[in-house]
Amino acid sequence: MFAPFQQDSEAWEAPLVGPDDRRFGLRPGERDDRREALVTYALARSGPCHTWRSGFGRDSDGAIRPEEAEHHVGEPRLFLEPLLAAWSEWPDGS
Repeated sequence: MFAPFQQDSEAWEAPLVGPDDRRFGLRPGERDDRREALVTYALARSGPCHTWRSGFGRDSDGAIRPEEAEHHVGEPRLFLEPLLAAWSEWPDGS
């Protein structure tokens, strides 16, 4: 697949908790139960957003131990809205 936009990033993730949990409202980076993941977003001007996510941990020596990558196809993430808005103003074929 070829996409005119691709972003690779590292992310912190944490499990969902209820409003009565002391961790509720904390960002994953502020929580002790966070996990790390590598994430790639790819999309073309007309088409779905492809997302690949691979969680990972580290062994006792600090070496990265990646998990199997998950591939999702769907609507673009909210942070991509400015890009999609700019694309909507471009003439067809550009």
